[in-house]
Amino acid sequence: MAFKVKVLYDFEGEAANGELTISENEILTVTDQNVGDGWWEGVNASGKKGLFPESYVETITNNAPSVVPKAPLRSQSTVSGDDSWDDETDGENEPASIGSSSTSNSLEVNGEARLRSMTSGKTMKKSFNRFSVFVKSGGESFLLGTTAVENNSIKANDVALIVETSEGVRWEAIQDPFTCLVTQPEKKSKFKGMKHFIAYNVTPSSTNVAVSRRFKHFDWLYDRLVEKFTCLSIPRIPEKQITGKYAEDFVEKRRERLEKWLNRLCRHPLISNSEVFQHFLLCKDDEKLWKAGKRKAENDKLCGAAFFLTVRCPRTNTNIDEADVKIEEFSLFVKSMEQSVHRFLERFESLSVKYTGVFQSSFKKFGSSFTNLSSVFEQHGSSNRHPLTDAIAHTGRTFDEIGDLYNEQPQVDFIPFMEDLHEYSGILSTFPELIHVHKSTVEKVKDCEKKQNEPDSDGAILDEVSNRANVITNVMFSEIDLFHQQRIADYKNMMQQFLRQEIQFYQGIVKKLQDSLQMYENVV
Repeated sequence: MAFKVKVLYDFEGEAANGELTISENEILTVTDQNVGDGWWEGVNASGKKGLFPESYVETITNNAPSVVPKAPLRSQSTVSGDDSWDDETDGENEPASIGSSSTSNSLEVNGEARLRSMTSGKTMKKSFNRFSVFVKSGGESFLLGTTAVENNSIKANDVALIVETSEGVRWEAIQDPFTCLVTQPEKKSKFKGMKHFIAYNVTPSSTNVAVSRRFKHFDWLYDRLVEKFTCLSIPRIPEKQITGKYAEDFVEKRRERLEKWLNRLCRHPLISNSEVFQHFLLCKDDEKLWKAGKRKAENDKLCGAAFFLTVRCPRTNTNIDEADVKIEEFSLFVKSMEQSVHRFLERFESLSVKYTGVFQSSFKKFGSSFTNLSSVFEQHGSSNRHPLTDAIAHTGRTFDEIGDLYNEQPQVDFIPFMEDLHEYSGILSTFPELIHVHKSTVEKVKDCEKKQNEPDSDGAILDEVSNRANVITNVMFSEIDLFHQQRIADYKNMMQQFLRQEIQFYQGIVKKLQDSLQMYENVV
């Protein structure tokens, strides 16, 4: 049943992937909410149909149907009931073999991955309550004091500590930083070859001991982190693949993305130290040990709303109105940065096509012109013709080689930069829901403030709600601070790497031209 929604944030869709470009306050008609993985399909006022992020819209309640069609839940075996080590094919049934053809890098970075996620069927059931994100995150339950956890459930290593600095609040720094390597992807099978999967070696620098993990284990880890840390920015896991999942270039691309994803988690002060993350990294390749840790993680009582009970933050309450202003400023920053990332990706994609197409072809044609000129001059029978004809022929080969350099260059500078931009696109997409949680928190506090003026109001309740709101605010501010810290470090590194490759590229061209110029010194 179709229903109306209002757009909360601008989103620049990619038409090639069936996405719809939407603008804030625009009204859409939802035609299909079962697309999967946080995407809906709808029609805008001009009749254009396409996909858009579910978290970017809110339902117009007076137009919502009395019975809302529900998105299909993920199977129980995928979420929590699958205890076996290697009895599934990661939900990616495809009987291809390593070495088969696969998607090119240019298509990978042109948004095909997001299209795959839209069609993978990986969906979550969501409420149509205006505060659905607030409720789902546990924010409302915690704020109203209805979250109950036994006193002995919170241990010292469960505590999430927020410290106050001269630049504001932030998560306590990681005491022993570490990184991860994802290596040696290997195709394995069972049941006489009827089931196939790719296994990777995951090696944390903290132990230098490799453990074997499949994509389904990474997927399980992502689900557990999202459920446990509902108000943290959990980067999205690399998407599932429909076809070509065993092709060599796809396997290598996935390996790179999984390694990048794990290292992003390693850099988060809470996630990196969490028991579920440590279980994923350290559990030996033993089915019984994996099952025991898996069940313990799935029975963790400090998830969702209970996570806020583990937070220890400065006692001084932040003014809720000031906090709301700062969060709104960050919201605008996220929107602007997301638009900038999309524009950057479009420019890089356009330039990559030119480098591997027009530029390469033009330089090779230019080179062939010099080669033809050399052949013409060679026809003259003078004895001193060879130095000149050889020099011109060398110039022809030089421009031909420059064409090859243009063809190869995107692989060493454009593509890596675009991969990093795609990662940030995923990170930015996690913030609208977190921002919505804080906005809902502000509204709840203001509701309590209004009720304080009513007869028989209890001022103590407002104090309790304000104190809990302060925890949510501090969590949000700490996530924003961490995002900016990592953004500065990441973009510094991205720009340095990009410019070094550009300098090396143009220095290579200059060297070739100088060598060709030197040839003419022999012409008398």
